[in-house]
Amino acid sequence: MTWGRTVRGTIRLSSPAPKNGIVVKLSSSNPLVSVEENVKVKAGKTTAQFRITTFKSKNTKSASVRITASYGGKNQSRILRLKPKKNPGQIFPEG
Repeated sequence: MTWGRTVRGTIRLSSPAPKNGIVVKLSSSNPLVSVEENVKVKAGKTTAQFRITTFKSKNTKSASVRITASYGGKNQSRILRLKPKKNPGQIFPEG
């Protein structure tokens, strides 16, 4: 994935969500990578999608970013690997 894009991620449960569904809390290890704070997995479903948005700054280089999903006192993480675009894109201000 390159900086300055929005893509979809997927939460996958090992069994269907209970009657009222569940809310999974998401976080990113890098402030230039934004994920939805909370994602609901609907009752009876095993997946839910969420947005991952990356912002480009002046010093954006290749990076590995940890996306963590938390529910019921347990955490699962995956690494998202980012690389610079070959053609410079829009630069968002830092801060």
